[in-house]
Amino acid sequence: MHDYKAWDDQRLKCEGFLRLGFGVIPYGQWASVFANPELARWPNLQCKAFCVWFPTMNDYLRIEGQLHGLCREAARRGLDCASLFDLALELASCYKSLLSLYTREEQAFIYDRRLQNVHGHLDSLNIHHQTVRWYNPATRRVEKERLSPDQYGAIMKQFYPTMSQSQMTLLRRLLCSAEGKALHDLYEKRLDTTTHLVELGRKLGVLGEVHFESQATTDSSH
Repeated sequence: MHDYKAWDDQRLKCEGFLRLGFGVIPYGQWASVFANPELARWPNLQCKAFCVWFPTMNDYLRIEGQLHGLCREAARRGLDCASLFDLALELASCYKSLLSLYTREEQAFIYDRRLQNVHGHLDSLNIHHQTVRWYNPATRRVEKERLSPDQYGAIMKQFYPTMSQSQMTLLRRLLCSAEGKALHDLYEKRLDTTTHLVELGRKLGVLGEVHFESQATTDSSH
């Protein structure tokens, strides 16, 4: 647990901004690939980008409690940074809505693809156990679950025989959903890393001449 009361005002704002960036920047980078109509002729590339990004939503939701704690402390001190936490919590809400479109098994499969693509991990061959983190819309929390090799293998067998089709089906669900469109609109209008996020950081006094890599996303509702 963090002792937010021990932090000075500048650190409090900076820590809040860093956590917002933790949720925003991966989307800004990877949506420019998986949601880009010009790259539709490379579906395998788009699916890889989608699977690398997707689990970062759960990563972000796991720090939602920290965001609430920082927000309460900032409000207690009367700091002028409500817009920061409003955005951070609105992003969390968007991610919850999106993750609610996917079952526990689908989320586990996408994460397994990320482990292979990014780290080269073959978790389906693990002879001990696997840990799965997935967003449960019933509890509105990210659940942590230990599965036996047989349980994990049974999930993966639902998807891997038709891996490419499975990935594309899951990607299209996001691209064609109202929830995906809402996330895209929030990013474009209020969170774009090359404009809005930089402006917010400078307004809060936590950014100097910091530049993010330019990665303009495209309309994810195509």
